[in-house]
Amino acid sequence: MQKERQYPRKKLTRDIMCFTEYPGETGIGRSYFFATLVDLSKNGAGLKIEQSCAPDDEIWLHGLEAVQDGILGQVVWAKKTDDLYSLGLRFITH
Repeated sequence: MQKERQYPRKKLTRDIMCFTEYPGETGIGRSYFFATLVDLSKNGAGLKIEQSCAPDDEIWLHGLEAVQDGILGQVVWAKKTDDLYSLGLRFITH
């Protein structure tokens, strides 16, 4: 039996900017990429991206009107579909 979502997701299609952080020689580095936001709820989102991700990876989302400085999400699941990766995020910051 599939677990029901805590908050309903709103379907949409919107291109946004994202980044991941990684340790570098001079501090924290960032890797930027574009994503398509496909659904959104109070505590998570669905994305389509061109690069691979794994569960527990953290991704910052930018381009959401309600969030000035971006929002951090953790990958809950990821699946390759055609040339893209579909993934589900759980927000860590609100």
